Amino acid sequence: MMSVQNELLLSDEYAEISSQIVSEHEEWFILAKAVNEMALVTLNRVQKNPLSRQGLLLLSLAFKSIISFESVCILLRYGSCLDSFSILRDMLEIWINMKAMASDIDYCDNYIALQNKRKLKHLIRLRNAKGEMYDKIRTDEANELIRSLGEIVNKDNPKKYTILEIAEKYGLVDYYNTFYIHASSFTHTDMESIKKFLRLENGVYWKFDINIMLKDVPMLLLTAIETITWIVDVICDHYEMSKEELEIIKREYKRKWLDDKGKKPTG
Repeated sequence: MMSVQNELLLSDEYAEISSQIVSEHEEWFILAKAVNEMALVTLNRVQKNPLSRQGLLLLSLAFKSIISFESVCILLRYGSCLDSFSILRDMLEIWINMKAMASDIDYCDNYIALQNKRKLKHLIRLRNAKGEMYDKIRTDEANELIRSLGEIVNKDNPKKYTILEIAEKYGLVDYYNTFYIHASSFTHTDMESIKKFLRLENGVYWKFDINIMLKDVPMLLLTAIETITWIVDVICDHYEMSKEELEIIKREYKRKWLDDKGKKPTG
């Protein structure tokens, strides 16, 4: 039987990288687990309350962010910094949208209407796609769904905002210009960003640089942890929940970061 460890991408070298990363940054991974548990406990408490449309949207996005957070932690165990940046960008986008939703019920309505518009576009593209595999989509039922959804979209007439426009409108432009833009540079095909994690061997062969990976893991874990705490903060504010445990976590990751930098914590 083929061994996944030996025959596919999960080579012995990746196993060694994972072992080294976890060993070097064990405290960060322990802290990430504590943050994840705190976030899940908070969201599960919220589910026991009656949920408004606004609350349901906030909760749904918060749960999605936790799945993303767990993915980042798993990827970083193997030094996959590039993919982690992409997911972090998505987490930051979730947080910016949640801040807007929590501040403005009209933004929630527009967000839902935009989801309907995207769904309508997707259905129309599928219906118009060529090939036998799409024939089963071209049914009277599908056409009726497109027609009815089209009426809803035309009635709502949602406005599409860029993330920058949302950030500017709700006072988050500094986060956009720093965290979000930096993460975006690793999401798109940016060779300067990709080259950061690679080295050229013998003028021919590109290889991931483990030293760069090890250096960036704490910063990426910190950003993921911080983003989750911001998201939980939105939930706590919306439902007027205690932030005692959240504040303990915040003090801990700030202290750990300063500790790693050789600075005396002030908090």
